[in-house]
Amino acid sequence: MSIQRKLFLTFLILFNLLFFASLFFLQADKSYSIKGAFVIAIAVSLLLSLSLSYFISRKITMPIRDMISAAKDIAKGDFYRIRVDTKDELHELSEILNLMSDELKKKMDEMAEGRTRLDTILSTMSEGLLAIDCYGKILLANPVLPRMFELKKEPVIGRSYLDIIRHNQLNNIIRDVLESRQSIVREMEQFFPEEKYFAVYASVAKEIKEGGVCAVFIFHDITKIKRLERIRKDFVANVSHELKTPLTSIKGYTEALIDGAIDDSKKAKEFLNIISNHTERLNNIITDLLQLSYIESGQYKPKASKAGLKAIVDKAVSLLKSNIEKKHFTLNIQIPEDLTVIADEDKLSLVFVNLIDNAIKYTSEKGTITIKAEGKNKDVLISVADTGMGIPKYDLVRIFERFYRVDKERSSELGGTGLGLSIVKHIIESHGGRVWAESEPNKGSSFYFTLRRHD
Repeated sequence: MSIQRKLFLTFLILFNLLFFASLFFLQADKSYSIKGAFVIAIAVSLLLSLSLSYFISRKITMPIRDMISAAKDIAKGDFYRIRVDTKDELHELSEILNLMSDELKKKMDEMAEGRTRLDTILSTMSEGLLAIDCYGKILLANPVLPRMFELKKEPVIGRSYLDIIRHNQLNNIIRDVLESRQSIVREMEQFFPEEKYFAVYASVAKEIKEGGVCAVFIFHDITKIKRLERIRKDFVANVSHELKTPLTSIKGYTEALIDGAIDDSKKAKEFLNIISNHTERLNNIITDLLQLSYIESGQYKPKASKAGLKAIVDKAVSLLKSNIEKKHFTLNIQIPEDLTVIADEDKLSLVFVNLIDNAIKYTSEKGTITIKAEGKNKDVLISVADTGMGIPKYDLVRIFERFYRVDKERSSELGGTGLGLSIVKHIIESHGGRVWAESEPNKGSSFYFTLRRHD
């Protein structure tokens, strides 16, 4: 039965009951006329029936108030079920509200789960991602993007890309995609605050809706790939140059000997000495290249064992003693006698020979070479410092590359192959350590590396 019919029947029954009851009692009292009793009975019945109907209607409408309150809570995201024990429309409505609440909660949970998955994917991406609408408004940007392009730390969602991105090349790419509505692949570079290269993949949505995503941009950091390409090109050019220079000299002096210089004993001896020096240089380059190739190939496994660091340094110094004395260097070794590391002794000795030999070559006479080592928790920090010509800041990041030289002319004159520091780097890294350099022009250089400490 409907609520409306319930209220109407309730009022009608109450009114009739009260009317006849009032009329009966008033007729029993002889002081009232029939007309007066009839009027008073109607008034009393109407008043009492309205009052009783009000209380009854309150009881009936209470579930409605509960449902209104529940609907407001559901709108706020507080989902719970409504209980109505009646057998009318209110019960049916409450069941519909409960069903709606359950479905809404399910959808909200799915959306929250989907959002969490999306946030997780976006936050773990190594690539930058940017989604914008057709008017250039940013709809989505993952956390990597601001770090890639040094964007403002303020919220970017809902703002124009022109207000956020301060990179002309990138802005031009975005503009071209929005205007042409064509997917593109381009490369771009930036030089501040550091040199970086990016591959940009732009995709345009097939169906574009008002306020929806128009284009998605994916940014891959290809800086390492570009640097490797540059290193490879430099390596090919450098190794060609390094081999061609002594070979040209050998060929030239050999031809001179053939053409008659061999008959002049003084010149013949001089030319043969030059040929011998260049041959030795070629041999050193090839030896270092083979050694470096062996280490880089992954075939080399350090024969790591307990090694006394002071003894290894003393051995390396003894091999270079004549060069140290020739230039009147002051050698300062600060290594505790009992300090031991886990390392391949032969390869570690080669590391010290290369670093000390570099210090000798690029430090003027009466300079100072300092070799220090100290324990740092489970590691040992080792340094080889000199008071030589130093290294410009720009060159510091590249000095461990093969054939890279700060002063090419002087390095060639000193007989270096340009591979020593690269060998040092690969040996230390194969031991699980790391190597780096610090320097100030005209004040000297310090080369640092770490090794595992043997307790």
